[in-house]
Amino acid sequence: LFEHTERYILYHTLISFCSRRLYAEDSELFKSEEFDLFEKILELGIYKYSQNDSIQINSFRSIILSAVDNNKLEWAENFVKNYLKELHPEYQENMRYYSMAIIHFEKKEFEKALENIVKVKYDFILFKSDVKNYMFKIYYELGLFDQAYSMLDTMRHYNTRTKDISDSFKQRETNFIKYAAELLKIRSRDEKTSLEYLKDKAEAEKFLEGEIIHAILC
Repeated sequence: LFEHTERYILYHTLISFCSRRLYAEDSELFKSEEFDLFEKILELGIYKYSQNDSIQINSFRSIILSAVDNNKLEWAENFVKNYLKELHPEYQENMRYYSMAIIHFEKKEFEKALENIVKVKYDFILFKSDVKNYMFKIYYELGLFDQAYSMLDTMRHYNTRTKDISDSFKQRETNFIKYAAELLKIRSRDEKTSLEYLKDKAEAEKFLEGEIIHAILC
């Protein structure tokens, strides 16, 4: 009943709905539903507004993050291999570094993740926050605490001064920085009781994604 463009709009409206609900509730239901929709738009060939367009950089990023959130790491790697060329040429190399950094991180290949993440240029607004968050997490996992503290300070300054992100996003970044800083202090003292308390406190936080809680506390 619908042409390509209409189907594109309808499916991306559904994806946006899942994303908003996931952002508000961190629901496992919407996490898997969103990934299923991404698989469907690839299957139907409606991942671009028209056949002559490139994949939007934001869509490519969202697909990678959704796959990782659902522990579909092999799927994510295949997606990069098969669809990277459909991004605009000026974004392809940067997105490859970004995507592989995240995939290597989730596979606990932290050195490889670091090799890729340091090559990412801030040619897309959300990379400014994404890259800093992942660099902190990589430094933390590698036990590079001085670098991790330095990155938190960089994140704090950026979050305070930038006008590029919404107030709710800023609040989430502020909470990430707060709990990450507490986590670094606890780990350096090996206080397991304090770690459990911090985990309970973080899980009760309204503006802190579950993915972040698990990433910095597990």
